[in-house]
Amino acid sequence: LQKPPRPLLAPQRSTAQTYVAAAPPSVPPDPLPAAARTLALLSVPVVWGTYAPAVKAVYALPAPPPGVVFSGFYYVVALAVLSAARAANAPREGAVPWRAGFELGGYLFLGNLCQVAGLE
Repeated sequence: LQKPPRPLLAPQRSTAQTYVAAAPPSVPPDPLPAAARTLALLSVPVVWGTYAPAVKAVYALPAPPPGVVFSGFYYVVALAVLSAARAANAPREGAVPWRAGFELGGYLFLGNLCQVAGLE
């Protein structure tokens, strides 16, 4: 008798797959209650919706600040708030995420500066 031909792509199970499949997934507990997450989510449209009227109100002042100063102040406040929120809720990750964040924030700053100049 001849053996049947072996399939080319025969599934093989390694011991690592056995151990991974046997271990239950560990999910870290959520540090924020549902009300805080909902409040943060609802604050986004409020902040976005009040930005253009706030810029127009600042430029209606008798001596409005230059666009660079206004945008710089806006981003310093945003950096302080987001850094405090990040420090309270997440572990340390190193310098790479911060560098990437500063690069993306720089691009956003330039776009915001153009928007402020257009609303002036």
